[in-house]
Amino acid sequence: MKRWVSWVLALAMVTMTLLPASAEAIPQSATPETAVTQEVQTEDDQEAITGTYGVLSYTVNDDGTSCSITDCDTSAKGELEIPEEIDGYKVTTIGNSAFENCGSLTSITIPESVTSIEDFAFSCTSLTSITIPESVTSIGDGCFYGCRTLERITLPEGLTAIRKETFGECSALKEITIPAKVTTIGYTALYCVALKTLVFEGSLPVISSADENPDEQSEQLVLNNVIGNPYATINFSVFLPNITDQAVAQTYGTYFTGKSVYYNYQNTTEDGNKANSDNYTEL
Repeated sequence: MKRWVSWVLALAMVTMTLLPASAEAIPQSATPETAVTQEVQTEDDQEAITGTYGVLSYTVNDDGTSCSITDCDTSAKGELEIPEEIDGYKVTTIGNSAFENCGSLTSITIPESVTSIEDFAFSCTSLTSITIPESVTSIGDGCFYGCRTLERITLPEGLTAIRKETFGECSALKEITIPAKVTTIGYTALYCVALKTLVFEGSLPVISSADENPDEQSEQLVLNNVIGNPYATINFSVFLPNITDQAVAQTYGTYFTGKSVYYNYQNTTEDGNKANSDNYTEL
């Protein structure tokens, strides 16, 4: 009898030992939705959490507290405001091609929570104007490529590079101001056939590069073929409000051969217009 009881107890202990640890992993209070999420994370730590918010789709970032906008329903039209937070996740990134080909969107408001805009994020939309918040420090290749109705854009002061084709084929864009901290501009990044005014807020001399996305420098502004091969046919002026040294200004004159280059800003007209040639010395 004692031997039989011992055998039963041993069998019970073996059975408990073989029970999967995951059987205790799901809290008793978990909702069905929570349980599914936890199961996904347990089975594959690399699988992302995704969701939708109106016309927007998002993916939760690796930090588990923020998210990236990954897509927008092509039925979206008119004005669209991206929220700072979706389902408790802070919106920090506009992902690759997120709004590409949303041809009926004319205006998008980007929240201050966003720090990065990835490649071709707004390519081929019908935007007419957009303000990028100061929180953004990185804009990817071709971000606004083919936005043929884009007339005005404000770039953040913290931006350090304008990547290749950023404003390529933006055929309605007439004026661009390059923030002072930008040290590289990539291939055909500023190819805008209607361009009239190009303002450089920085004070660095220009050198040319053959790299489509040049390496960032600290003492020079590195430019690829920023306007594109047919740039000679685009009649625009270059303004250098923070350059007083003629030799430095001459590096721009050499790069933008045949264009009017103005430096030594004096604001003599008292209108504060950094694109008014009356406030400058012409090279």
